[in-house]
Amino acid sequence: RVVSLAASVELLHCASLVHDDILDGAEFRRGGLTEHKRIGEQAAALVGDFLFATSSCLVADLGSMPVVLLISKVVADFGRGELAQSAIRFEALNYALEDYLAKSFYKTA
Repeated sequence: RVVSLAASVELLHCASLVHDDILDGAEFRRGGLTEHKRIGEQAAALVGDFLFATSSCLVADLGSMPVVLLISKVVADFGRGELAQSAIRFEALNYALEDYLAKSFYKTA
């Protein structure tokens, strides 16, 4: 069970990186081209979606509702962080340090 949980968390992390790189327009991650630069944005988004879904299946297979709820909250926090980051692009002049820290917290869930 521990290995399945660890694998699901790692898949979740990888999925968030793939999506984050697309949204940020990043060209490189860990010294190599990002997925969306290698295979295109649409294909990379699907890869990220597949990783999110596979992670969710592994978590569900554990049969622990508290774990499912926790991982679901983490995924929601990722989304909240990305939405907050997108809002910055339109409100950069009125962006407070508190907002930046909150966005960063949710992006790293």
